[in-house]
Amino acid sequence: MESNRSAVTGVQTAPAGQRGKHRNGSAKRLLLVPPLLFLSITLGAALLIFLHNSFYASAGMGITGPDFTIANYVRLADKYYAEVMLRTVMISLAVVVFCALLGYPLALYLRRANQAARTVLLVVIACNAMSLVVRALGWIGILNDNGPLNQLLTLAGAIERPVHFIGGDAGIIVGLMHGFVPLFVLTLFPVLQAIDPSLEQAAAGLGAGPWAIWRKVTLPLSMPGVIAASLLTFAMCMGAYTTPALLAGGRATTFPMLVQQQVSTLMNYPMGATLALALLILVLVLTWASIWAGRMYARVRV
Repeated sequence: MESNRSAVTGVQTAPAGQRGKHRNGSAKRLLLVPPLLFLSITLGAALLIFLHNSFYASAGMGITGPDFTIANYVRLADKYYAEVMLRTVMISLAVVVFCALLGYPLALYLRRANQAARTVLLVVIACNAMSLVVRALGWIGILNDNGPLNQLLTLAGAIERPVHFIGGDAGIIVGLMHGFVPLFVLTLFPVLQAIDPSLEQAAAGLGAGPWAIWRKVTLPLSMPGVIAASLLTFAMCMGAYTTPALLAGGRATTFPMLVQQQVSTLMNYPMGATLALALLILVLVLTWASIWAGRMYARVRV
């Protein structure tokens, strides 16, 4: 009947199922409008303010001068800023590597566990995402010179004098790992769960062992989740302030700490805005480069 009507009117109509899918897709896109609009207004306004302030010099504590200048961006070439930025990148990369080494097996176990064990583990993982301050203070007690970790290493004969975990990169990495392993697992777990078990069963039926199944089937299919979790963890580490500030002990500095010093301590708002923009641009560039490298790797494999 509908085809006859189309023939009479001369207008082609899509099947009812396709029209339903089109309407559902349009409705889902409309749901994205409010959050995207909110982010555009808030984040866009903040970026515009930062960009505007970065082209003016400080005329005193809390005072922005009237003269247009690029001196703040020239200062970014200073060796100190470069060293702090490099340290922040290396710490973030180390955290990503350790989170992957710890988080991937845990996410794989969650996928294969029964419902009861999975629920308990998910609750435990979610509880680890506690207050940043509480978590960092706990690690200060564990990692300080007289803490249980140094005492255990001394009793085991591994060290003769306490290791200064607090105030170095090691303490910051441990604290950030504690915070972002749950994020890594919760990001990767849905991707692993979406893998069709029949693919692994087929590989086992062809004689592949557990290691070969993971290397040839599970790992390649889960790489999008690994990449997404790694990029999210890296971006969060690059912008982390509370944990590094508490575990640095005043003897180490990361780039977000530099931004805080310029804004809160020195009240040099133009330089603080410049540093914040530099950090944002670096994270975006490294994220884009990682995505591009991942796509090129996928094309080579195909």
